[in-house]
Amino acid sequence: RTLSHNKYLTIFFGAVNREADWKEIMPIINQVLSDYQDKIRFKVIHDKLFFESLNTTNKEFYPFCSYDKYLEILGSCDLGLLPLNDNPINQMKSDLKFVECAGYGVAVLASPIVYQDSIIDGKTGLIYHSVSDFARKFRQLITDENIRKKIAINAYEWVKNNRLLYQHYRQRRDWYLQMRDELPRLNEELKHRVPELFFY
Repeated sequence: RTLSHNKYLTIFFGAVNREADWKEIMPIINQVLSDYQDKIRFKVIHDKLFFESLNTTNKEFYPFCSYDKYLEILGSCDLGLLPLNDNPINQMKSDLKFVECAGYGVAVLASPIVYQDSIIDGKTGLIYHSVSDFARKFRQLITDENIRKKIAINAYEWVKNNRLLYQHYRQRRDWYLQMRDELPRLNEELKHRVPELFFY
């Protein structure tokens, strides 16, 4: 992706059932939107409540969509917000959203949950550890185009050098086969750790 100057800084948010993860940072987001009203727009996938909570008219909503459409929307953005609270369900999530953002040249501001093991803070993304930290780093990424682009380029290079499937597909295949062989035990352990997953 070619990083170029546009009229708006476009921010990406895409999620399902994440209100608890973004609720405490929404006042900060809206304060920043108020301060930079004519410079920021949001693109939101699926999370209607997040979209409706944004105090701006510079926003676009997309319902649940195909993966190709998702990547098209993501690739048109400059900055991605990746908030996750610390709870058992979130701790089991992958860092895929960071990898996707990096692959499309989108700088990220992320929670430490899940992402601190992948993002090199200050180099391939920014990690926030509190609401005030989110506020400071969110403003930094909006106002400092150079650091935003530097982070996006570094993240792209990191993914290219560390996360492409051809680099580790044999290990991934062996891991899948091992999990398949141990599936009954793994399911029992999961049931003890997170029983709510098994109530349906």
